[in-house]
Amino acid sequence: MVESTCTRMALGGMYDQLGGGFHRYSVDEHWFVPHFEKMLYDQAQLAWAYLEAFQITHDVQYAEVARAIFQYVGRDLMHPDGGFYSAEDADSVIDPAHPHDKGEGAFYIFSKEEIDRTLGDSAAFCSRFGVKAAGNVDNDPHGEFTGKNILYQAGPEYDCASDVAKILELRSTKPRPHLDDKILTAWNGLMISDFAKGAQVLGDPTLAGVARRALNFLRQNLWQEGKLLRRWRNGESAIDAFLDDYAFLILSLLDMYETTFDRRDLEWALELAEIAIAKFEDADGGFFSTPDGQSDLVMRLKDDYDGAEPSGNSAMVYALARIARMTGATDARGAVERALESFSGRLRSTGPGL
Repeated sequence: MVESTCTRMALGGMYDQLGGGFHRYSVDEHWFVPHFEKMLYDQAQLAWAYLEAFQITHDVQYAEVARAIFQYVGRDLMHPDGGFYSAEDADSVIDPAHPHDKGEGAFYIFSKEEIDRTLGDSAAFCSRFGVKAAGNVDNDPHGEFTGKNILYQAGPEYDCASDVAKILELRSTKPRPHLDDKILTAWNGLMISDFAKGAQVLGDPTLAGVARRALNFLRQNLWQEGKLLRRWRNGESAIDAFLDDYAFLILSLLDMYETTFDRRDLEWALELAEIAIAKFEDADGGFFSTPDGQSDLVMRLKDDYDGAEPSGNSAMVYALARIARMTGATDARGAVERALESFSGRLRSTGPGL
């Protein structure tokens, strides 16, 4: 099931066939027509999935998808000093002469005429990526893709690197989607873990270098006098960090330690873990999402399910369990045991096979 899903996702229009990375979701059952927004946390979780698929199957197609995600994130979602931006919008300007008219996926879709004009002999490219003269989106209730083509892998493989480079260059002349340039601690933690794991799995030390720059950015801009902050934008750091910020950052530090064996990563992870237990742990076990003492909250929530991202509780339990196993830390082990006991009823009632 996993192999089929990973393979089909990478063949479809939800995957950016030119520039790498995944759009937010597909609106059909074939992974063909996407909602064209690109989220950092999607890139992070999918890169991890493709890396593990490669580890298990040794099928190089999965490694290639992971590499393309890293290339996209490093090229288009990375601050010059190292942190990762949050997202790119789905809509973009259709015609520069009318800057207020935007369309879903305008940056990513092409008419066959554009492709013919750029490539000259475009037959092989059009066959490979499903390009049709009248456009290739049959189910288009809002008329957003009339005469346009969403690129997907429709035909036989051929050495298309030169053609892809030319169409990518054509795309670069279009107005880009709006960049959400917030740098969020939690999402950066997820992505840093990916680059660290990618360095291990793909044998590419440059990926560890990207992870290191991002960690340095977080430490410089979002770690202030022993307090972790949640977001940075345009030189301003703000908002006390939530549970998921601590959990994902700790996990990224553990992943970096296992990649480079720099003891400073482990030491910072231990420091963050101690703070997180003090700030977020419920006396009855488990962790609240927000720290105690915030006057603008009606109540403190304690999430017990994974949504679009792993919940803060599952990530923190995983992080502390790893710390306990690596270092023998009894405080981390105790917090894990209390959390698992707290959620045991929920696990037994809803967990598959329990």
